[in-house]
This record gives sequence, structure tokens and C-alpha cells, in this order.
Amino acid sequence: MELKTTILFLISSIPFGYFELVTETTNDFIDLVKQPYYVDKSYLVLEFLHHRNEQNFITYPRQFGKTVNIKMLKTFFQAEVNSSGHIKPYNQTNAYEIFKSSKLFQNHPDVIRDHMAQYPVLFFDFKLNITKEITRQQVVRILNERISQSFSEYEWMRNVELDDVSECSTVPELVNLIDGNLNEHELKYSILSFSIMLQKYFKRQVIVLVDDYDYAFLNAVYDFDHIYDRSHGIHRYYDLINVMLGLAFHDDKKHIDFALLTGVGGKIFTENDPFNTLEYCHFLDDSHFFTPYFGFNKEELDDLLHRYNCTKQDRSSISKYYKGYYTNTRHTLMYNPYSIIRYLQSKKKSDRPGVMSGYWVEEEKSKFIPLVLQVPEFRQVLKAIVEGHDSIDMSDDKPNKKAIFETFYNNILVWGVPVEKSDLEDLFRFLFDLGYLSFKGKEPKLCIPNNEIGDFLKSKLNDDSKKTADESESE
Repeated sequence: MELKTTILFLISSIPFGYFELVTETTNDFIDLVKQPYYVDKSYLVLEFLHHRNEQNFITYPRQFGKTVNIKMLKTFFQAEVNSSGHIKPYNQTNAYEIFKSSKLFQNHPDVIRDHMAQYPVLFFDFKLNITKEITRQQVVRILNERISQSFSEYEWMRNVELDDVSECSTVPELVNLIDGNLNEHELKYSILSFSIMLQKYFKRQVIVLVDDYDYAFLNAVYDFDHIYDRSHGIHRYYDLINVMLGLAFHDDKKHIDFALLTGVGGKIFTENDPFNTLEYCHFLDDSHFFTPYFGFNKEELDDLLHRYNCTKQDRSSISKYYKGYYTNTRHTLMYNPYSIIRYLQSKKKSDRPGVMSGYWVEEEKSKFIPLVLQVPEFRQVLKAIVEGHDSIDMSDDKPNKKAIFETFYNNILVWGVPVEKSDLEDLFRFLFDLGYLSFKGKEPKLCIPNNEIGDFLKSKLNDDSKKTADESESE
């Protein structure tokens, strides 16, 4: 049986180092560059500079390096000022010390000289849990607190007198922006307003970085929390966030130099859509310049295994268990870095081979799989795919196109389709988005990426079969 599909849609990595990580690792870029498992991805800075005045939306599964990469960009570009509020020379900054061992530093001194620590940067982390019952007033309070964390990095500007900022129709007081003391109307204009103020002060356009844009939505999906109901608090949350981002991104005065959003699944559709100006970089879509900076390719993996003195047996085991993500046109083999790093950490503690385990699926803790297994047709097709008897045919869908991914979110949030009643194809698109499926090498089909995920899905299918059998016996 072959299931025709269109595939899905995808969104929030790492520089020289990796990760959005684990209990024993770090997702702080500054700490990460000191770790033995770092992988130098600093050329991502060059890609950003080559694509100035663009707004990009990166969509990859969790634990593929989105957060650390976005923090690397923040560390590189964010201006550092002295006690007088003047930008420090680049070679007197913390960024200079952090990046001086990177490939970028060694090979592109002009980029270091002209761009390091020279820009105003706004970084927003939207890793928030939103409940069904949350009120609009509570959403305003939560978002005030979250954006204040970003604005407070410019605490020293509290007493700065700025030139005319009246070009924005609603500009809150600077002190209220920093303190997070805004009403709903002012909050809508907060990112645009602060961007205007920063541009006026630094005489340079602002860089906006948004991490985990769809985190709240994914958690609601995982909790099977009836998010298709318009009364759910998730709608109040994204209605407001999308207005905030939309006003900033659609600014005719171009106060923003470039913007980057990251996430897992895709844009959340609301009445106010800020995303028609965004360029998308989808999971495993190698037509986009960002793609090489996510995950580990074979050369990077070989270098890591060499550093850890891995034997031929180690290399063979890792290849069999963790490989399997192929990009859609060049068919480049990619590895999930989270599981690789956890494996190497387990090896470091012992002279024996590392512990082969499902590190990524254990960390993912997805409640989505058990829920959708309640759909008989989905369970039947997934079982055939896991056992290698079937795959999802993509041959009619031109997966090399930039906008290949029709979104599962669109069905749920716009048309009000509950998860358990979603189209079967949408459920498989969502699995791809989450990282449970990959392209099948050079074939235009989707399949299970590797043994780590295959073993996990087999166990869930077995658990579900046992549960069904027990329920039948009890009847």
C-alpha cells in the first residue's frame, strides 16, 4: 500500500558547538565552545551576511541544534558597550575571545573586523506553556514578562535621550518597555518600538532572533488539548504574538536588518499573519542555504568519532543505529546530533563502547504517537512502514520545491479539525515534521530514518496492540 501525500511544513543550532541539549550538556553557546563535542558551524554567520535584509523561518525537529545556533548568532552580532554607552572595539569584546578559535575567525578577518559585536540584537525565547483556560489579560502579562527579559539587556539605556521616534504611531516609554509594563495595545507595538529606539541609538538596523516560536502550540498538541476549539487559550496567545511580529516585520522604515525565527512545525495561522515576508528553511530541504548548519553530516561525524578514539566497531554501530536522515535533492546523509553526543558522553565514562540507546526519542517524550495510534487506519499504515513493507510515496509532489510542506497546523487552527479526525496524510506529514520520518535516500518516499526511531515506534505499536488485546479480554 502506498500513501500519496504532499508533505508537510516546518520551524527555531549551533556554531562550533552543539546543543539545545541534555541533562549533562548545555544549550548555552558560550559554554558549548569549550566542550569536546563541539562542531564548528561558525560559517552560518557568513550566510546571514550574504542574505541581508531577509527574514527567515527555520523549521527542524527538536534537538537538532536550532537554539544553540541562534544563540551563536546573538553572541557574534550583539554590540557590547562600555560604561559610556559607546560600542567597544571588536577586539576588546567577549565575542572576540569566544570566536577566536573558530573557522570564521581564522579565514575571514574582514568579517570579524566589520561585523563582530556591532549590531543591536533582540533575542526572544518563546518557550512557554499556554493552558486552555488562560485569559487575554494573563497572556498580556506573560508576554510582558518574556519580552522584558530581552529588552532588559539594554537596561543601561534607561536614561538615554533619543532623537525623534514619532514615526511609530504608538511608542511606549522606554522605561515601560524595559520593565515590561505595557498594556495590550502598547505590547502589540513593543518589538517595532524597541527596534526603532535601538536603531536611533546605534545608527544601525536591528537583528531580531526568535526561538521556539511554536513551542506552546506543540505542547498543546502533545497534550491533545482540543486546540481546534477557538476558546482555547492558545489562540489568544498566538493572536497577540503574531500581531507583535507582524507589525515589526512589515515595517516600511526597515528598522530591522534581518530576522530569524525557529521552531518545529510551522507558522500558526491567525487572523493577523506576519509571515508573508518570511523565507522558509524546511527540515531536510537542501535548496536553502541554512540546511548544512543543522545536524551532523558524515564528515563532521567522522571527525567527532576520531576525537573520541572510536573503534571500527563503534563507528559501525553508530552508523546502523543513528543514521538515516537524507536531504531531498542532494540526498546528503545527516545524523541527529543529540543522540550522537549522548552516545559519545556515555563512552567517555568508560573504556568500553558507548551505550547505544534511544536518546532522542527518550528526550522527545512525545505524547503524540500514542494518541494517533488510536486511529486504526494510521496504526495500520505506520505498522507497515516500520516493518519495511511500505513507504509514503512523494513522487508526485516535487519535494525539491521550496514550499513543499502543506501544514497540519492549517487544518487544526483554521478549519477546526481535531487531531483524531485529521486526514491520514496530515498525520504522516506531522510525523515528518517532528523528525520521525525521513526521505528514503534517493527515492521520493518517506520512511523510518533509523533504528533508534524504528525501535521506539515498534515498542509503541506493541504497547498499543497489548492495550487493545487487554481491553478486548475485559469485555
